[in-house]
Amino acid sequence: MTEKDNNLYISQFALGQVLVVDLNQPTPVVSTLLTGFTEPVGLAISGNFLYIGDKFSVNRVDLNDPDLTIMPFITSGLLDTRGVALNGSTMYMAQNGEGGKVFRFFISNPTFSTQPNVCINTSPNNLGGASPIGGVYAGPGVTDNGDGTTYTFDPVAAGGIGSYDITYTLNDVTANAEITVVEAPTVAFDLGGLSYDINDGTQTGLGGGTPTGGVYSGMGVTDDGNGMTFTFDPMAAGAGEIEVTYTFTDDNGCGGPVMNMISVTVAVANNACDGAVDLNDLFGQPVGEAQTSALFNNNDATSDPSDPTTGLECFGEPNSGGGPLLNRTLWFTFIGDGNTYNITTVECNATDYIDFGDTQIAIYSGECNDVTPVICAEDEDLNNSMLNALVADFTTEVGVTYRMLVDGFGANFPTDGEFCIEVTRNTDVAITDLQDLGTSLYPNPTKGILYFQGETPVRVELMDLTGRKVLVSETATNRLDISELPAGMYTLVAQLRDGQLGVSKVMKN
Repeated sequence: MTEKDNNLYISQFALGQVLVVDLNQPTPVVSTLLTGFTEPVGLAISGNFLYIGDKFSVNRVDLNDPDLTIMPFITSGLLDTRGVALNGSTMYMAQNGEGGKVFRFFISNPTFSTQPNVCINTSPNNLGGASPIGGVYAGPGVTDNGDGTTYTFDPVAAGGIGSYDITYTLNDVTANAEITVVEAPTVAFDLGGLSYDINDGTQTGLGGGTPTGGVYSGMGVTDDGNGMTFTFDPMAAGAGEIEVTYTFTDDNGCGGPVMNMISVTVAVANNACDGAVDLNDLFGQPVGEAQTSALFNNNDATSDPSDPTTGLECFGEPNSGGGPLLNRTLWFTFIGDGNTYNITTVECNATDYIDFGDTQIAIYSGECNDVTPVICAEDEDLNNSMLNALVADFTTEVGVTYRMLVDGFGANFPTDGEFCIEVTRNTDVAITDLQDLGTSLYPNPTKGILYFQGETPVRVELMDLTGRKVLVSETATNRLDISELPAGMYTLVAQLRDGQLGVSKVMKN
């Protein structure tokens, strides 16, 4: 038994054959390599030649020869050979039976194995295969590696396309072999800039590699086995730039791999209004104490078809001749409490701060499918290059749901990167749950008439879910008629005689 290039060779004494096992396979399989021997036992390898000790002879096979022709090497003087070993030019053979001898044989004439075709665009550095080892290779484009076994071949230096004579000299004896330089195919692979969202599902019938007949590979890639197409699973590949390889090899072993990329993106949750991030925890905090959100990143965000086209008048792009223009929108939401706030974007702990810190903010009220512009904000201080958007002294209305769009400045360089939202409360308007002020509403839900139990309010405002005021009463009364309003949920803000504000949800049936 012997091994070369991860192939294990085994002599099978009883059946007169030699087996081979490809150790590169996940589950190695034994296959028959050679037959026709009497009782093969000893195996040895020198160069690319496999020497087989048979009962009365030693044979050898050029493993580079596609026909694997068995060539007699020692044909007389042997009796019941049971082992073969090589040390340079010396071969040792053990004899079975009464003789009990070990024979030594000096190999005076080297032999040169079949040489593979060489592609014009390669320069292999491990060619060789002559036996016995220990000699020197020479010829056009040949550089002997000095290890007695291999040489490097430069097909361009040899003369390009064509056949060349290579020599191998050992013990002043020379063997010859022919090496052929062949044209290499031009392998190309173009995916055309494919990009998928990670949730887009399996993509079929993709391709782009030429010549046809190759194999596609990569994360999330399944080759279709037809030499032309592959299937791609973005979820299996994961987010990022995914390298896909197309490998083509012709009959001469020429060709190789070519890489291309597929972009797999992850949709940003708050890229659209209906996925807005709740910022309510930043509001209602102590006056003058800035509250900072978690880190947001608009690198993978885009403009969304649902983004509004109004309320953007302050955005800077018109001054650059192109806008207003939305590029990488992120949406946020909060509920007004009657206080005044500064709202801006800041660097916080960003490692990839949005380019130049340049942001723009537009705030809306209403539902996502029907927003009403409230305020628009651009640079905090353009003259001092403070390009972050600042909504200054924004007075919120109690119970109004606000939708806030944050975008990077567009023009010719859409800004992207990380930022945080910073909210600072400027005023102290306390709004408390109405029941905590000793006043309650009944019946709630109601079909039309509400009664105040406890202190009678001097002013009442009622807002729908969009934040729109639908009723205002400035009459001190413990009765409120909302029978004309459509069914739904409303926010009621009541001002008591001492100026305190109380809020309560009201359900109209």
